[in-house]
Amino acid sequence: MTAPMLGAVELACQRYAEMVAWYRNLLTADIEYRDAVQTWLICPGGWHLVLTARALDPGPREAAGVVGPALQFADFPALRAAYHALCARNLYPVRGFRNGMVTSLEYRDPDGNPVALRVVLGRGGGAQEQLDPIGEEFDPKEMMETEAA
Repeated sequence: MTAPMLGAVELACQRYAEMVAWYRNLLTADIEYRDAVQTWLICPGGWHLVLTARALDPGPREAAGVVGPALQFADFPALRAAYHALCARNLYPVRGFRNGMVTSLEYRDPDGNPVALRVVLGRGGGAQEQLDPIGEEFDPKEMMETEAA
Protein backbone atom coordinates (compact mmCIF):
# COMPACT_ATOMS: atom_id res chain seq x y z
CA MET A 1 0.00 0.00 0.00
CA THR A 2 1.21 3.47 -0.83
CA ALA A 3 1.30 5.69 2.25
CA PRO A 4 -1.31 8.45 2.14
CA MET A 5 -0.40 12.10 2.51
CA LEU A 6 -2.24 14.73 4.47
CA GLY A 7 -4.47 16.54 2.01
CA ALA A 8 -6.59 18.76 4.21
CA VAL A 9 -7.49 19.78 7.72
CA GLU A 10 -11.20 20.53 8.22
CA LEU A 11 -12.51 22.89 10.90
CA ALA A 12 -16.16 23.53 11.79
CA CYS A 13 -16.53 27.25 12.54
CA GLN A 14 -18.83 29.23 14.81
CA ARG A 15 -17.54 32.53 13.36
CA TYR A 16 -17.23 31.45 9.74
CA ALA A 17 -16.29 34.74 8.02
CA GLU A 18 -13.88 35.74 10.80
CA MET A 19 -12.23 32.31 10.72
CA VAL A 20 -11.70 32.48 6.96
CA ALA A 21 -10.08 35.92 7.25
CA TRP A 22 -7.93 34.91 10.24
CA TYR A 23 -6.59 31.70 8.67
CA ARG A 24 -5.92 33.45 5.34
CA ASN A 25 -3.85 35.99 7.27
CA LEU A 26 -2.05 33.37 9.38
CA LEU A 27 -1.23 31.02 6.52
CA THR A 28 -0.93 33.52 3.63
CA ALA A 29 -3.38 31.17 1.92
CA ASP A 30 -5.49 31.73 -1.17
CA ILE A 31 -9.16 30.85 -1.53
CA GLU A 32 -9.46 27.96 -3.94
CA TYR A 33 -13.22 27.51 -3.52
CA ARG A 34 -15.90 29.27 -1.49
CA ASP A 35 -19.66 29.09 -1.10
CA ALA A 36 -22.14 29.94 1.66
CA VAL A 37 -21.06 27.09 3.95
CA GLN A 38 -17.50 26.13 3.07
CA THR A 39 -14.20 27.66 2.07
CA TRP A 40 -11.23 25.72 0.75
CA LEU A 41 -7.94 27.50 1.39
CA ILE A 42 -4.85 26.37 -0.50
CA CYS A 43 -1.82 26.79 1.70
CA PRO A 44 1.85 27.10 0.84
CA GLY A 45 3.04 23.53 0.38
CA GLY A 46 -0.16 22.52 -1.41
CA TRP A 47 -2.30 21.26 1.47
CA HIS A 48 -5.84 22.51 2.11
CA LEU A 49 -7.59 23.97 5.10
CA VAL A 50 -11.33 23.48 4.75
CA LEU A 51 -13.47 25.76 6.91
CA THR A 52 -17.16 24.92 7.23
CA ALA A 53 -19.96 26.89 8.81
CA ARG A 54 -21.13 25.22 12.03
CA ALA A 55 -24.65 25.03 10.53
CA LEU A 56 -23.53 21.85 8.74
CA ASP A 57 -22.95 20.14 12.10
CA PRO A 58 -24.75 21.99 14.89
CA GLY A 59 -24.15 19.25 17.46
CA PRO A 60 -22.00 19.84 20.54
CA ARG A 61 -18.23 19.46 20.34
CA GLU A 62 -16.99 16.25 21.90
CA ALA A 63 -14.58 16.45 24.79
CA ALA A 64 -12.13 14.16 23.01
CA GLY A 65 -10.76 14.83 19.57
CA VAL A 66 -8.27 16.98 17.74
CA VAL A 67 -6.74 19.67 19.93
CA GLY A 68 -5.85 21.93 17.02
CA PRO A 69 -3.50 22.16 14.06
CA ALA A 70 0.25 22.36 14.59
CA LEU A 71 2.19 23.93 11.74
CA GLN A 72 5.84 22.95 11.70
CA PHE A 73 8.91 24.91 10.62
CA ALA A 74 12.27 23.46 9.58
CA ASP A 75 14.29 25.28 12.24
CA PHE A 76 14.17 27.92 14.95
CA PRO A 77 15.19 30.84 12.68
CA ALA A 78 12.20 30.01 10.43
CA LEU A 79 9.87 29.97 13.46
CA ARG A 80 11.29 33.30 14.63
CA ALA A 81 10.82 34.81 11.14
CA ALA A 82 7.19 33.60 11.12
CA TYR A 83 6.65 35.14 14.58
CA HIS A 84 7.90 38.54 13.38
CA ALA A 85 5.91 38.35 10.11
CA LEU A 86 2.71 37.54 12.01
CA CYS A 87 3.30 40.31 14.56
CA ALA A 88 3.57 42.72 11.62
CA ARG A 89 0.08 41.49 10.59
CA ASN A 90 -1.27 41.94 14.15
CA LEU A 91 -1.33 38.22 14.98
CA TYR A 92 0.28 37.52 18.35
CA PRO A 93 0.79 34.25 20.22
CA VAL A 94 -1.10 33.78 23.47
CA ARG A 95 1.72 31.70 24.93
CA GLY A 96 5.00 29.97 24.24
CA PHE A 97 5.51 26.35 25.20
CA ARG A 98 8.41 23.92 25.09
CA ASN A 99 9.14 20.39 26.20
CA GLY A 100 11.75 17.82 25.25
CA MET A 101 10.47 17.57 21.67
CA VAL A 102 9.13 20.93 20.50
CA THR A 103 9.23 24.67 20.94
CA SER A 104 5.78 26.06 20.11
CA LEU A 105 4.05 29.39 19.80
CA GLU A 106 0.33 29.03 20.45
CA TYR A 107 -2.17 31.31 18.74
CA ARG A 108 -5.97 31.29 19.10
CA ASP A 109 -8.28 31.55 16.11
CA PRO A 110 -11.55 33.55 16.31
CA ASP A 111 -13.42 30.48 17.61
CA GLY A 112 -10.83 30.05 20.39
CA ASN A 113 -9.14 26.96 18.95
CA PRO A 114 -5.41 26.62 19.61
CA VAL A 115 -3.10 26.79 16.59
CA ALA A 116 0.54 25.91 17.25
CA LEU A 117 3.46 27.10 15.17
CA ARG A 118 6.42 24.99 16.15
CA VAL A 119 9.84 23.58 15.51
CA VAL A 120 10.65 19.98 16.44
CA LEU A 121 13.84 19.77 18.45
CA GLY A 122 14.20 16.01 18.34
CA ARG A 123 15.49 13.75 21.08
CA GLY A 124 19.17 14.52 21.32
CA GLY A 125 19.57 14.40 25.08
CA GLY A 126 21.38 17.16 26.91
CA ALA A 127 19.47 20.30 27.88
CA GLN A 128 16.29 19.10 26.18
CA GLU A 129 16.12 16.14 28.56
CA GLN A 130 16.16 18.59 31.48
CA LEU A 131 12.85 20.16 30.43
CA ASP A 132 9.63 19.12 32.11
CA PRO A 133 8.07 16.44 29.84
CA ILE A 134 4.67 18.03 30.45
CA GLY A 135 6.22 21.24 29.19
CA GLU A 136 7.01 24.70 30.38
CA GLU A 137 5.69 28.04 29.25
CA PHE A 138 7.80 30.99 28.15
CA ASP A 139 7.17 34.57 27.06
CA PRO A 140 7.21 34.42 23.24
CA LYS A 141 8.29 38.05 22.78
CA GLU A 142 11.14 37.68 25.25
CA MET A 143 12.38 34.43 23.72
CA MET A 144 12.17 35.63 20.11
CA GLU A 145 14.11 38.80 20.93
CA THR A 146 16.65 36.99 23.14
CA GLU A 147 17.30 34.25 20.58
CA ALA A 148 17.78 36.87 17.85
CA ALA A 149 20.56 38.60 19.82
